[in-house]
Amino acid sequence: MRALRFAVLGCGFWSRFQIAGWREVGGVELAAVYNRTRAKAERIAERFGVPRVYDDAEALLADEQLDFMDVITDADTHRDFVALAAAQRVPVICQKPMAPDTWSRQRRWYVGAARRACRSWCTRTGGGSTRCGPSRMRWRRGSWGARSVAG
Repeated sequence: MRALRFAVLGCGFWSRFQIAGWREVGGVELAAVYNRTRAKAERIAERFGVPRVYDDAEALLADEQLDFMDVITDADTHRDFVALAAAQRVPVICQKPMAPDTWSRQRRWYVGAARRACRSWCTRTGGGSTRCGPSRMRWRRGSWGARSVAG
């Protein structure tokens, strides 16, 4: 079975834990990392053996063939990166909090963008509960992509 190729957007403090978690899951290949400060992306790439580094998220999405991307940036940048991924029809995992404020309005925007682009959505509340759309549920059962990476 082919590993799912993904990219990480954001190489700050939390990225090292998120990337380590993906390595534990298995069945995935971290193809590229992005950070607006290229030096941070280079340090993470070196630490985890990631082959490609970007300081331009649009270039990353144009160059790489991804099965999904993981957004690990500050909440105020999430909407732009989710919109960019949705425009390219790349499924996205966006770390919480998804938005810096107006949670209900922002949440509706994210779910709408995901439905229009990929027919898949999943939100995670502060308490840890998860609400998922139909495609996400199929992914959990293993029929999405090459391998299930969700519990």
